[in-house]
Amino acid sequence: MIMFNILERQRILVDEARLSLPPLQLKFIVHLAALALLFFAVAALGYAVNGYQFAFSFINHQSAAIPEWLLHNLTVFGDGAFVLALVLLFANTRVQVHWVVFWTAILGAIVSNGLKELFDAPRPPAVLSHDAFNLFGKAYKHYSFPSGHTLTGFLLATIGYYYSPKLWQKLGILLIGVLVGLSRVWLGVHWPIDALVGAGLGLLVGCAALWIGHRWQSGINPVMHRVILFLLVIAALLLLVQKNDYRLALPLLYVTAILGLWKTLRNYLLPIPDKSLEPITENKIKIPLINRLAKSEWLFGIFLVVITLYRILVILQPHLSLFYDEAYYYHWSLNPDFGYYSKPPMVAWCIMLSTALFGDGVVAIKLMASLLYGATSVVLFQIARRYGNATQGLLAGTVFLCIPMIGFNSEFITTDAPLLFFWALALYFALAALEHNRLQSWLWLGVCTGLGMLSKYTMGAFPLAVFAFMLFETKQRQRLLSPGPWLAALVAGLIFGLNIYWNFQHNWIAAQHTQEISQTSGKLFNFGSLLEFLASQFLIFGPVSSWILVSSVYKCRSKPATVPEPFDGFYRLLLWVTGVILFAIGTQAFLSRAFPNWAGPWMIGGTLLMVFGWQAAYDKAQLYKRLSYGFAFNLILLSMVHHWLQLLQWMDITPTAKNDPYHRVAGWPELGAESRAFLDKYPNAKLASDSRDLLAYIGYYGRTGSYDFARWNPNANNVRDYYDLTVNFRNWTGDANQSYVFVSKAPLGTEITAHFNQAETLGSVSTQVYANETMKLYFTLLQGFNGYE
Repeated sequence: MIMFNILERQRILVDEARLSLPPLQLKFIVHLAALALLFFAVAALGYAVNGYQFAFSFINHQSAAIPEWLLHNLTVFGDGAFVLALVLLFANTRVQVHWVVFWTAILGAIVSNGLKELFDAPRPPAVLSHDAFNLFGKAYKHYSFPSGHTLTGFLLATIGYYYSPKLWQKLGILLIGVLVGLSRVWLGVHWPIDALVGAGLGLLVGCAALWIGHRWQSGINPVMHRVILFLLVIAALLLLVQKNDYRLALPLLYVTAILGLWKTLRNYLLPIPDKSLEPITENKIKIPLINRLAKSEWLFGIFLVVITLYRILVILQPHLSLFYDEAYYYHWSLNPDFGYYSKPPMVAWCIMLSTALFGDGVVAIKLMASLLYGATSVVLFQIARRYGNATQGLLAGTVFLCIPMIGFNSEFITTDAPLLFFWALALYFALAALEHNRLQSWLWLGVCTGLGMLSKYTMGAFPLAVFAFMLFETKQRQRLLSPGPWLAALVAGLIFGLNIYWNFQHNWIAAQHTQEISQTSGKLFNFGSLLEFLASQFLIFGPVSSWILVSSVYKCRSKPATVPEPFDGFYRLLLWVTGVILFAIGTQAFLSRAFPNWAGPWMIGGTLLMVFGWQAAYDKAQLYKRLSYGFAFNLILLSMVHHWLQLLQWMDITPTAKNDPYHRVAGWPELGAESRAFLDKYPNAKLASDSRDLLAYIGYYGRTGSYDFARWNPNANNVRDYYDLTVNFRNWTGDANQSYVFVSKAPLGTEITAHFNQAETLGSVSTQVYANETMKLYFTLLQGFNGYE
């Protein structure tokens, strides 16, 4: 059956190509030949004026200001396998182009390799000393003339120029060829004359291939096209299995090869899409790549289980150890309370629950993040199904699970996980309460809002949005005269009051910390910060999903009749719930600063706005196609981030702090394990430090399950963290028998040791995190703290 698909589709494509063969466009051949002569003339003039090394130093020295990754990505446009993969990607079904490219490859290889063997000209590394020019990569010394990469780049430019329909495309493809030639000189592996002659030869060989391809049309037949298609596929596969010299271009090569192979699979092997089959119905949706509909509930359930299990398995990777905030929250969980210095208690309660069930391992600490985000998607599914249909529920749940921020945060337990869960639950009950005005719904709204406030103070934007909606929505204003909203406010206030009372007991420490991290005392009116914040929201929601959302909301304003509402004001409530939090955090970004995740709850309402409003902007086929691309992009991107170190290893790139996004957690498990030698030797000594990070990391990895710490901070008016709040050294002032193992990033000086009766250097531990970076910690045994004075 598969072979039949290949043969049948190929026969159709070949027949179409033979019937629609255009005459050779001689004017384009003349353009390209004239440009080739210009390159030859410049090369001849340069050689006559300054010899073979003409203009090399001038051009090569410019590379000092060009990022190496850019040089690598430019020069690979002259790599033969990459050029063939580009043909597979952008001209997958263009039989005529394939035939011309076939001749281009043959003639180009003959000319390039033949001349290289004939002249065997020395390259710059063979002539110049290493400090006389900029060299990137291997120091090739032979076969300099002509530049094969430049010749290949202009073969691509010739084909692109000839077949591109628009002038800007023609000029753009020629510019790529020029940049390939320049990159060979910038990299220090060719002389400018090599590149100039290579460019001219590439243009002439390309013109010859175009002439042969149009003159010898009998080669356009099914058998020959199968051979050419096979060679193009082999070229794409070679990009995936062979290591290119220019490592920083490997992502571009891999993506191009994969997309080219995918297009080949789709165009030649997969079933032809049945255009009469609606991709989206009320209760079913088309299974990707298959001409069949499946029940939306089943698809959502399968996707939820698979993606959640995958994200839990990702945590098992060694490079996904605890971030210091996670170790910090773990220590909170060892002391059940209604507040923890900077945040409400819910994140600690979540860790306390998961570690009680599954132990104190890294996976157990992180586990609730994936589970809570999965539960949030279920709530969104229920909202969309209740007020729409099962397919809208499927879209809401899957859009949420594929959001880049959700996928990334699923590997780290933060306050955002419980916040988004309770925000979604609160929205569920708010919709129910406004629809039927039942006290039970208002009661549950209050409970969820209160629990959300115990998760993160950002939850305060939700009740503000609901009350603002009721105040400004004429038909809902009467709700304010009923007991329901005030019951919800009372219940939420009573629950949140637990944290308020804790803050009262601790001198409103959370408010002080919030002001510090917000930097509200700094410069006002930061337009750059606001633009950065807005751009970050577009990216963390996903570029495709963001575009669908924006276009849907915009179209809903001009076509409100296309968006039926389950009850009056439904869509506007979603706008309020989405807009208030965005406006609040956006204002904070404008006045001071704001991290992208601070406004994260807007994505709950944003997802539902998109699910209920897309009909105003797209038909079913358009939405299905765009969402498919969006999901694929987000999930592939997230998988690359999750497995980044494996990708670096695959690409033979040595990990460093600059290219490893997980560098801040690297090395701590090893340092913690080594530190046990000191900590176990003095089991009655408190682990002490002047650093929150060290107490968090070494406290977890060196003394898992213990909160026997001491925090150094002489300034009683500047409480820095939860350790400082609860276990500051001043708690043991005058206790001559209490000992401490003090861990620090540098040997302790007398500014600390002078405050103790005894001080003894225990030693140090170290681990090599990267090839050029070592982490080292120092341990000192102290006894008898005499106070900070």
